[in-house]
Amino acid sequence: MKAAEQTAGAVYQREITEQIARIAADYQGKAGPQPLLDYPPYRSSRLRHPKSPFVCVDPDEVERWSPCFGRQEVDALDADLTAGHPGEPIGERIIVTGRLLDAAGKPNPVLSILIRRAAISAPALGATLHTAAALADDERPDGSWHAEWETLRVLARRTVVAGSQCSELLAGLQVHPQQMAKNLASSDVLGEQHVIAELTGKAPSGNYFGAADALIDESLDRAERIVKERP
Repeated sequence: MKAAEQTAGAVYQREITEQIARIAADYQGKAGPQPLLDYPPYRSSRLRHPKSPFVCVDPDEVERWSPCFGRQEVDALDADLTAGHPGEPIGERIIVTGRLLDAAGKPNPVLSILIRRAAISAPALGATLHTAAALADDERPDGSWHAEWETLRVLARRTVVAGSQCSELLAGLQVHPQQMAKNLASSDVLGEQHVIAELTGKAPSGNYFGAADALIDESLDRAERIVKERP
């Protein structure tokens, strides 16, 4: 009896091995999910793997609407794990820290990209608010009143988050003057000035950079005033 069971087990395992080999040969060079959703040799996945195609969602929608315990946007109560009892939350706590690096070990500019995203999307959101305000002919005008709240919520959230990201970015900022000078020397940053000088027939100035100096001075003065006003 024991020998028969061992023989049956060996045959069963051989069938699984052959099935794995056939799937690997058929899958070679094809694009698809890794691992396969339906993988018969893995017997426990037969009745448990997804049968319907994945649903693509907007990341912003996921961030704003889940996880939450009601039908409204995520609020402070959804993030409060002590709402059901006094004291510290019950369960494990995971603190994730670190940074993203590319293959060469160079930090990826994640914060810069997120700040730039907010800067690119803000004008369009602001334009929607202005349009809604211009169409407000009543206390609760149809259409514009409904459009401005969603837009204002997204714009306010991205503005506040971008401000926090700017603070984090500047706190860890490292300036390398020698590398900056090397980058400037390797590119024609005054190319536009030379083209304009040729069109006007005048020699280009070696120390004129437009309104850049005024903009930088104004930004630094404003930052200094804000820092002094903070408690």
